[in-house]
Amino acid sequence: MAVIRDVMPAFELAQPNSISDAQKLLEQQGENGWVLAGGMDSFDWLKDRIKKPKVVVDLSGIAELKGVRATADGIEIGAMTTLTEVVQHPVIREKYKLLAESAELACIIHVVEGAKSLLCYKHVVKTVFGATKEASA
Repeated sequence: MAVIRDVMPAFELAQPNSISDAQKLLEQQGENGWVLAGGMDSFDWLKDRIKKPKVVVDLSGIAELKGVRATADGIEIGAMTTLTEVVQHPVIREKYKLLAESAELACIIHVVEGAKSLLCYKHVVKTVFGATKEASA
């Protein structure tokens, strides 16, 4: 008879819409809180029960943490900006070519390591390998 056991401890999911709301939640939870910012590594920690938070604070809904913005000194890249966005951003491609190329290489590494970044994968297949068909994961 097969024994079924849960693979991840139960937790409450909080999805704040601002940095200040996220900070408040994390301050309230202390060591019982866990930040989810992308998630690939976090799910392994949770699944393997290395971390057992009571509350997971998902930062994906905070617009302030996403995107590339021009500043007086250059550019600012938000913490939740994807590698694909960095690779494809016209200002980065024009003025910061080394950054664009480095981000593209990081995409390749993620694909090779099995990350489920489909957009990044499609971009790498198209630009690096010259494929014209849409890639599938």
